[in-house]
Amino acid sequence: MGGEFLQTGREIVPIPGSYALVEKVAEGFGRFLELVQPDQRERWTYEVLPNEDPDHKPDDGYMPRKGDAKVSGGRDDIKQTFHYRPRLIKLLQSRNVDCSLVRDWLETCAELHELCVAHASDFVRWLDAHFPGYNFTGRFHDPRSRDANVLRILRYAERGPGDSLTVGKYHVDRNFFTFALGESHPGLRIFPEGESGAPIAYRATPDNVLAFPGAKFAILTAGRIAGLGHDVVNENPAAPPRWSVVFFAHVTLE
Repeated sequence: MGGEFLQTGREIVPIPGSYALVEKVAEGFGRFLELVQPDQRERWTYEVLPNEDPDHKPDDGYMPRKGDAKVSGGRDDIKQTFHYRPRLIKLLQSRNVDCSLVRDWLETCAELHELCVAHASDFVRWLDAHFPGYNFTGRFHDPRSRDANVLRILRYAERGPGDSLTVGKYHVDRNFFTFALGESHPGLRIFPEGESGAPIAYRATPDNVLAFPGAKFAILTAGRIAGLGHDVVNENPAAPPRWSVVFFAHVTLE
C-alpha cells in the first residue's frame, strides 16, 4: 500500500468486505429519501465546526445541494448527499429525531465508517514510514481529525437529453485523502495533469477502493503531492440517478 500513491497520486487499495456495506449504505439512503418526508429532513441537517473555512463548513446529516450554493469559487452541483460521522447519532438524539425507520442503515454507516478509519490508519502509518517528516499518523489521530472524518453518500440528479454531460463539476477534494468506495455505474473521471489535461475514466470494482490525495495533502507537503482533480459525468441520459459512496480522511495542519 502506498507506493503507487506517492508516484502517481492515486492507488487502488483492497478493502475486503467494503462493497457489501457500500451497497447497503446506498440502499439505505434511498430508503431515507422515501420514508423521511421533505419537511422532516431539515431536522437531519447540521452545520458544525464554524471555525473552519466559512465558505465551506463541514457538516453532518442530510445535505441537499440545489446548485445555487457557492463552493470553491463556483456553483455546487445538484445532488442529494448525506454525511455520516459518529457524532451524528448524538446530534439526532439532541433533537429527539425518530431514527427507528432507518436505524439499521445508520448502524451500517457506522460499520463502514469504522472500516474506512481502520484502513486509513494503516495508510498513514505506511506514509510515515515511506514519506517521513510530516507526522501523518499523529495528525490523523488528533481528536479534531477524528471528528472530521466523514462517510459521504451522494445521489446525483438525473440527466435529461438536453442537460450537460457533466453532473459533478471538476474539483479537488478539500480533505487529506479520499477513498472512492463504490458507485452504481461509472462516471468518475480523474485528471492527473490538472483540469486542462486529458481525463482518465475510472471504473470501480467491488472491494477495491481508489485512494487519492486532496488539498490538505498538497498544503501539508508544500505541493510535493498535489491534490487529484476529478469530475463526474453521465454519458447515458436514460440511466437512473447515479449514486456513489466516498470516505474523506482528514488531518490537522497545525
